[in-house]
Amino acid sequence: ADIYRLIGNNFVEKKDYDSGIEHLEKALKTHSEKFGDQNYEVFKFYNDLGKAYSLKGDSDKALDYFEKSLELRNLSFEEKAIAHYNIGKEFNSRGLYDRGINSSKVAYLHLPKIEKLQKNHFLTYSTPREIGEAYLENGEYRNALEYLNIALSATLKNVGENSLEAVNIL
Repeated sequence: ADIYRLIGNNFVEKKDYDSGIEHLEKALKTHSEKFGDQNYEVFKFYNDLGKAYSLKGDSDKALDYFEKSLELRNLSFEEKAIAHYNIGKEFNSRGLYDRGINSSKVAYLHLPKIEKLQKNHFLTYSTPREIGEAYLENGEYRNALEYLNIALSATLKNVGENSLEAVNIL
């Protein structure tokens, strides 16, 4: 299953989404048949498939996989935050900003609950940025400014002003 996953993600990186999805689905099937469908690896497969479908432009399928990941038992707060972040991002890409903001805020609320959250974990700056950008697109400028400032502060504090993330947000 690991090799199928690596090959699938490689195809996705090369923008060959159909081949990537085919291999990721094989990875999921192979793993699930051997180990069941209620474990962390399945979460990663769902997440990878959701991202692949999102990049392919199939938002419905992307949301299906991101939402399936939330249905798994015994998810850590980090896994829940990642799933909600991805769902929020997908809703925002569809222009459904209220739903995107709500899901992203759930992700943001999970952050303090994550044990040993690394200071440069992408969620610490990406989540408030996603919320801020959605508020901006929704015309809620005061809220946008609040979350974009949080994102800027977290980016500068956690990854430094010379990082790609800081350059992108500046």
